[in-house]
Order: sequence, then structure tokens, then C-alpha cells
Amino acid sequence: MSTYTSADYPLHVEEHGDGTFTIHWDEYDPLTSPLNTWAEEDFLRAITQGIEDELFILEEEKCAEK
Repeated sequence: MSTYTSADYPLHVEEHGDGTFTIHWDEYDPLTSPLNTWAEEDFLRAITQGIEDELFILEEEKCAEK
């Protein structure tokens, strides 16, 4: 099992050996408390969008180097 703790947010992610992961956050922190109302689909959408955004940025950087 591996873990990730954000330096900027009270967020902790545990990756389990079976391909699943668990996200923990401070439910009272103003920054992360909105996650209290998120459903699984909301997390999947946010993760997917973050990956797409990062790939877009990397592609832009690659094109700018040419």
C-alpha cells in the first residue's frame, strides 16, 4: 500500500494493493469540507478532469518547445 499526503490541502490518499484507493480529508476544514457531499461519480469526474487538464498542459508545453 502506498500513500500520498498533500502539502497544500488536508487530503490523504491511500492506494491499496488491489487497485483501489481511499481518500481521507478533514471534514471540518473550509477548504476540503465541500467533499463531504461528493458522491463517487464526483470524485471520478474530478480525477478524470485533472488528468485531462494535465495532459493538455503537457501537450501545450511540448508544442511550445518546437
